[in-house]
Amino acid sequence: MDLMLIRFSHGTDDTLGLLYDVSVKPVFLAFTLEDEFRAIKEPGNTRIPEGRYRLKLRRYGEHHQQYREKFGSLHQGMIEIEGVPGF
Repeated sequence: MDLMLIRFSHGTDDTLGLLYDVSVKPVFLAFTLEDEFRAIKEPGNTRIPEGRYRLKLRRYGEHHQQYREKFGSLHQGMIEIEGVPGF
């Protein structure tokens, strides 16, 4: 699957975007909400830089376990973005 995020609005506290599956032809998947851009990274308060990244399913950690307990086999893992510089 090849995903594309189009950021269309950013303010002092947030960035809004549109997420598409562009594997074959563009198909809208979801609206996105991210932190704002910061020239100097502030942990937990800065969106990731533009770029091309691999995604994987993470099947460990506290949040994964909480969702697994709440949703059972419906929860297959947390989406993790790999290789983001400085993150």
